[in-house]
Amino acid sequence: MSITDTMSWNPEALDEILSNDEGRPVLFTNARILTMDPLIGTMTGADLLFVGSLVVGVGPAIVTAAGDDNAIVVDCTGLTIAPAVVDAVALAGGRGHRSEYIATLTPGNTADFLVVPDELATDVPSAVATLVTRPEQVHALVAAGRPVLWAGTEVRAGTAVPGRAAAPEAGIPAAADLNHLCLTASQRPRDWGETDVSRQLLQLMDGWEHTPAFVVGPALDIMAGNSLATALHSGFDRFDNLARMVFVDPAGREFYQEWERAAHPCVAEIRAAYGHDPDSARIAEVVAELSAQSEEFAGIWQMHDVKSKSQEGKHLKHPQVGDLHIKFAAFTVNGAPHQQLVVYQAEPASPTAAAFETLRAMATRPKQAQAAVPVADLAVNEQ
Repeated sequence: MSITDTMSWNPEALDEILSNDEGRPVLFTNARILTMDPLIGTMTGADLLFVGSLVVGVGPAIVTAAGDDNAIVVDCTGLTIAPAVVDAVALAGGRGHRSEYIATLTPGNTADFLVVPDELATDVPSAVATLVTRPEQVHALVAAGRPVLWAGTEVRAGTAVPGRAAAPEAGIPAAADLNHLCLTASQRPRDWGETDVSRQLLQLMDGWEHTPAFVVGPALDIMAGNSLATALHSGFDRFDNLARMVFVDPAGREFYQEWERAAHPCVAEIRAAYGHDPDSARIAEVVAELSAQSEEFAGIWQMHDVKSKSQEGKHLKHPQVGDLHIKFAAFTVNGAPHQQLVVYQAEPASPTAAAFETLRAMATRPKQAQAAVPVADLAVNEQ
């Protein structure tokens, strides 16, 4: 048995794993393991054993038998191992059968996991958030049994042991690339071009000069909006994702005067979309990121409420034109059932209608809202 002291996560430990061409088992020992399996739960002082790309054992005292199999043993004292596959349902504990958990660290599943200091991995969302926002703090990211990040440094193809990165340009991957490594092949996002808003719909919204209108995707990304919709949301850092705007942007608390009435339906809408597309990488990404950034989002997500957009009223407050009392309606877009057209309306001759006219005069931004940006990228850009 080869036992490598990896408290410093030295190059020798990585070299031994990368040069393992004979199918030797690899054991990460003495870790806190967030299995995400409801029957196993979280274990402390436990071991994770994998051979090739598959997990073959999870539990205490596996290390005692490691010598019999000539395993490579890595000490993980003070570290947490978390699954690196971002799956919204697994995060919420919402699947009915153990075998359906694609994000669990259980025998037979792919060895995709993160190794993060205990204090930076209180749960799976916080571990993923550490990977995305502070990759230099990640001890290892293992994809299909192979380290792709070690001691905060990218493991480059063709390089047995990389040197320690002194700066991001020396090899630490961008946040988007790291987040991409957290997804299974079926979860990896498609080209955003596949979800473009049709030219006809853009022209229709542009013609509504007195009515804010915008298009949202399943994860509540803003895919397009007319100039009045952009002006209406000008108090936010970005008009990019409704869920992020409600839960993370400080402007959300002031803009949505009945904040809880905005927050609960927002999460329920994402759950409804998830029910239609449980393999959506984008929904999984949004849920993981917002769960890490907002305890309120995580708590509401655990309620499992499901609701699609409907027609109802909202009380909003714009920083420049004040109180707005609007009614909104949402319509599924024919030919693009993953898109919804959201339209805000004011009562004729009302103070809100007058405020809309003031906003229209102020609107100087492009007709189409900025393209939807992954939440992971936004979190990094704000650092």
